[in-house]
Formats: sequence, C-alpha cells, structure tokens
Amino acid sequence: MTAWWVLGIFALALLALWFLPLRLKLRYDENGGTVRLHIGLISICLYPREPVKAWIILEKKRKKPKKEPEEAEEPQEEAKKRDIGGLIPLFRELIGLGTEALECLLRHLTVTDLTVQLAVATRGKDPAAAALKYGGGWSAVGALVPFLEQHLIIRRRNIDVIMDTQAAEDRIFTSGTLHIFLGELLHLGVYYGIRALKLYLRTKKKGGNRNGTSDQ
Repeated sequence: MTAWWVLGIFALALLALWFLPLRLKLRYDENGGTVRLHIGLISICLYPREPVKAWIILEKKRKKPKKEPEEAEEPQEEAKKRDIGGLIPLFRELIGLGTEALECLLRHLTVTDLTVQLAVATRGKDPAAAALKYGGGWSAVGALVPFLEQHLIIRRRNIDVIMDTQAAEDRIFTSGTLHIFLGELLHLGVYYGIRALKLYLRTKKKGGNRNGTSDQ
C-alpha cells in the first residue's frame, strides 16, 4: 500500500512539473526595455542585469591560478584539413536542425497579452503631412502584427496608433508575455538534443572510417 502512495505522489510531482508555467515578460518604452522570466511563482529579472562590482571581479582574477605554458605540438596540416572537411557537413545539418527546432518552439509558444501603442508626433506639421505620417504608423504596425501571427499564437492583443499634436518625437510602448509549459520545453530539448547527438556521432564515425582508410 505504501508503494502505491509513493508512486502516486511521484506521478503527481511529475505532472506538476510538466504543467509548470514558464512566462517571459517583455516591455519596452522610452525609458528602455525590461525582460523578466517567471517560473511558477518565482520571478527573475534577465534584463537589465545589475552591474557587478569591480572589486569582486578583481578578487576573482587574483584567485585564478596561473597556467604553465604547454609545449605546442607541431600542427599536422593533413589531419586538420580532414577534420575541417568533416565538420562542414555537420555544421550544415546542425543549422538545419536548429532552424527546425526554433520553428517547433515558436509553434508551442503562446503570447497571452500583446500590446503595441505608437504615438506619432505631429507638432508643427501641416494637416496633410500629419495625416501621411499617421497612416505610415498604422502601416508599420499593421505589417508587424500579421508577421507575428504567422509564427506565434496570440491570445489577446491591444494595438493602437494615436496622433500626438503636442509631442516633437514619436513614442512607442510595447509589452508582451510569452507562455510555455516546462514539460513542453523539456520535451523539445531532449528530442532535438538526441537528434543533434546522433548527427555528431554519425559524423565522427564517418571521420574515423576515412582516417582508417587513408592510413592503410
């Protein structure tokens, strides 16, 4: 009976971790941008980061032991050429795999709240120029939102462009929250990590076979 209780608690813990929400909150206005990561109830500021004090950096530098110079071995040009030639196909496949992973990640991300507010400054402009600039602002915002909707799922959005006749400079305010569950992120990481490892091992095996053939 105790074993079933332990298994049940373990299963509930795994389920809770799988559905643990991860939220990335982004905000930008005339004062700059901020990025915060929320893991459940924990909030971490990713940007801007607090500056590291200089004395801490100096102390770390003092503690680093000096490395004795190692004797450089004579480079083997032929071996280097074989290694570089074998890595180029690997890099190409990894770039393709990384692109696929990014597209899959974007399909799993959800924007729960997107706000884009643009204030077009029209002080000192005649009505025709102000209207032209106002229309250009809507065109820019109108091109941005469909682009985001092609790659992300947007639940709620608040898009607005206003004409500010008292301002001399344009102002923009944007904010958004990206949401994904921890289990989804771990699943993608493990899946594409295994595929990347298989590519590396396959390339390494091919390189070993080529070296063995050339040595014969």
